Amino acid sequence: MYLPFALMAADAHWALGREDSALRILDMIIEADWSESHTDAARIRRAILTDPRAPGEKLKGFVLSDAPDSVRLAILDSLPAPAREHPMVVLLRGRSLHRAGNYSAALQAVTAVVFPARNPLEAMRLQLLGKLLLLTGEPGKAKVVFWNSLNSIDPRSAAALDRTAEWIDRSEWMQAHAR
Repeated sequence: MYLPFALMAADAHWALGREDSALRILDMIIEADWSESHTDAARIRRAILTDPRAPGEKLKGFVLSDAPDSVRLAILDSLPAPAREHPMVVLLRGRSLHRAGNYSAALQAVTAVVFPARNPLEAMRLQLLGKLLLLTGEPGKAKVVFWNSLNSIDPRSAAALDRTAEWIDRSEWMQAHAR
């Protein structure tokens, strides 16, 4: 019943400098996996908080902001050059460009970065790549990408596996009915 508010609670703890309690809440959200968007948001926040190479403080404003994607992209663009090339920043850029409807730029961003295999962020990147391929009329390629994403999804996450199976089915349908 309170899960929809858990991400806000984690953000509040993070904003107050209580990273340990924020991480506990984020882990709870990831474990529950009740919503793809909430789980992905929790994974992104967790990665920023735990990766010592990520520009965490610089990304904190991006993540905690409810600004429109155009402003959030400006935040990413204002980062120093090395930080802009961090895989997490590139993924966040691709996600923002996707939401803004700039599919070709989003596609370019998410193909420019790769996370290690069996990493939930790699699964997230591949899922986004598959969706972008569908949006740009490449259902055959999308299907392969969705299949590949299964290698990075936690096999205990039935919800994530089911969502991926639905995307594979959608890709196959679009491929069969393409003109």
